[in-house]
Amino acid sequence: MSARTEIRIEMLGGFTLLRCGSPVVLPTRKAMALLAILASRPGVAFSRERLAELLWARSAPAQARGSLRQAITQVRKSLRGEGSEPIEADTECVRLVPGLVAIDVSEMECALAEGSPEGVQRAAALYVGDLLEGFSLPGTLFEQWRELEARRVRHDAAACLLRSSRVLDENSALEAARVLAERLQTHTTAPATTCGELLRLVRGTASHIH
Repeated sequence: MSARTEIRIEMLGGFTLLRCGSPVVLPTRKAMALLAILASRPGVAFSRERLAELLWARSAPAQARGSLRQAITQVRKSLRGEGSEPIEADTECVRLVPGLVAIDVSEMECALAEGSPEGVQRAAALYVGDLLEGFSLPGTLFEQWRELEARRVRHDAAACLLRSSRVLDENSALEAARVLAERLQTHTTAPATTCGELLRLVRGTASHIH
């Protein structure tokens, strides 16, 4: 792991922040949620107003802005490495700088986009569970955001996997595709039609190989 990517964020199957392979504990769940939002779209600037709305909608505007500033400071302190500052923030927006942090969701999406047997196998290894599975902030708009974002990740993963599976011709890659499709299908809001078609395609291709 290079110095530029000594920080790793894992959001598939839960939430884990790692530095050089060792867990880093953020001081509050809302700081964790803030980092998860930023990591969902590395490089994209989120407005402070939107972040405050997602995490502190029940607070007065001034209090929400203050809580957001504190959470940004906490996240920055946890991510800051020698010579790198993964969080960029100004008076209006906050973003996670792409390339300075490794993110499992981004890695899975890139692996599937390759459309190769190796990419499918890497994606299956990464998708150990739903996005931020088991992580919640009851009473906040973050819950709605998390559900919508998890649905997007499942949908995009299933669509990419379906395209890739049409050209798979290795038993190991087909098995990885089957495992990933079944994991996607276990979630009730997954694109059932796509997952069902995917499973039929994978099983049919595997039977022809045998």
